[in-house]
Amino acid sequence: MLALAGAAAWLKLGGEAIDSEADAIAAAEADVAGFRGQGATIDRDGRAALVEGVDGSIVVVKVVGARLASRHLPATALDRREGALVIDTGDRWFGTVAIDPRDPAGRIGTEHDSPAK
Repeated sequence: MLALAGAAAWLKLGGEAIDSEADAIAAAEADVAGFRGQGATIDRDGRAALVEGVDGSIVVVKVVGARLASRHLPATALDRREGALVIDTGDRWFGTVAIDPRDPAGRIGTEHDSPAK
């Protein structure tokens, strides 16, 4: 059993996590050409994050196996349900991503809860 755990760690299987807002923004900016992040909300387990761009678009980043995958989307893909941020990526493989924010206030998405100006 220890040998399997050691091999998994050596191969970096399942060990990826999004540890900070800076990590989430860096991943989004690296994956999406021209995207500039200005803030991020990270899921409690560190397996997904929502990054808000300076242009109002969003990038959802999630752990897939031993790496991070991202999808660049319009802000309209974001919905708030029972304290979670739910992002419909429209991508069958990537799926819908639900983020339970580390910060219950969940700074990203609050402007989408209010009526349009």
